[in-house]
Amino acid sequence: MSSSNFSPAITSIHLHTKKDSSELILYKGKDNALSVSCTIGGLTQRTLPYIHETPDYVAIWFTLYHQLGGKETTIVKRYIVEYDPEQGYTSKDIDHIEFQIPIDDDFSNIDFVNNYYYLHISYTGKHHDEMGISASIDNNEIFKTKIPFIVSTNDIV
Repeated sequence: MSSSNFSPAITSIHLHTKKDSSELILYKGKDNALSVSCTIGGLTQRTLPYIHETPDYVAIWFTLYHQLGGKETTIVKRYIVEYDPEQGYTSKDIDHIEFQIPIDDDFSNIDFVNNYYYLHISYTGKHHDEMGISASIDNNEIFKTKIPFIVSTNDIV
C-alpha cells in the first residue's frame, strides 16, 4: 500500500532569544521573546501533475506550548503563515520567514522535564473559519521540539 504526502517542508530552523546569538535565555522581570527563523520548502511541489493545476491553500502554524508539571499544557502564542494561490501568492518554492513570539507567562519553575516549553510546527489546508481546523493542526505535524530555555535573573539583556 502506498500513500501521498502533500505536506510542505521545514528545511532549516533557528531559535534564539538574544539577537545574533544561539542563546535561549529568559530574563526575569524583562520583556522576553523567542525569535524563530526558518525556511519553508516544497510549496509549489505539492501537486499531482494532471490532477492539480495549481497548489492548494496551505497554512503553516507555529505554536509555542508551555507544559506545566505534567498537569496541563497551555498555548503561549500561535503564529500563522498562509499561502493562498487564490489571493495572488506566488512562490519560488522556498520561503524564508522570521518572527518573534513574546513570552510573558510565568516561567519561574522551568526544569525541562516536567515544566518546559515546546514548539510545534504543523500545516493545514483548512482556513481559519472551517470546521475541524484544530484537529487538522494537531494531526499534520511537520516538526516538534522542546526548547531548552535557561532562566536568568541578571539585568544584562
